[in-house]
Amino acid sequence: MLKSAPAAKAQMPLRARSTRHIPLVVFWQIIIVIALALAALQQPWSWVLAGVALLVGLNILWTGWKLLAESSRGLLDEALPEEDRRRIATIMERSVGEEVEFHAVRTRVSGARSFLEFHMLVPGKWSVQYGHDLMEDLVDELVAEFPGLQVIGHLEPIEDPRSYADIELDAERTPRST
Repeated sequence: MLKSAPAAKAQMPLRARSTRHIPLVVFWQIIIVIALALAALQQPWSWVLAGVALLVGLNILWTGWKLLAESSRGLLDEALPEEDRRRIATIMERSVGEEVEFHAVRTRVSGARSFLEFHMLVPGKWSVQYGHDLMEDLVDELVAEFPGLQVIGHLEPIEDPRSYADIELDAERTPRST
């Protein structure tokens, strides 16, 4: 799969991800024991106990929020990281001729899998075979750069106005510079 932060994090089991807070838990347990020892000595430091209780409560809320946010990211799709999207756009631009354009370029990471979808607009005078071969070569190059990437390409004639009817699908427009 892509060696990107979301994909790498998604591959890490939830149990392993949730153990990162253990040193902080040990720290707070030591603080609680010290606070209880001070209370057992019946020192006039009751404000210390209230402060420790407040800090422990805030720490529990913060740690819980971070674990909940991290866990929910695995349930929602996210776009590939910006650096990967730039590399994909560069590969797409250099792999095809000047007559080719792209739109509806979308990426996503779902769990440990990464996806790329795009529409490739080619001259209508080209044969289906020629356009297909060009797209297959592009897909091969993308997968060589990003092993495991699932690529879905759609071939459209550049002259047909209906090819632009789905322009609202553009997450990032990758037009050919003129």
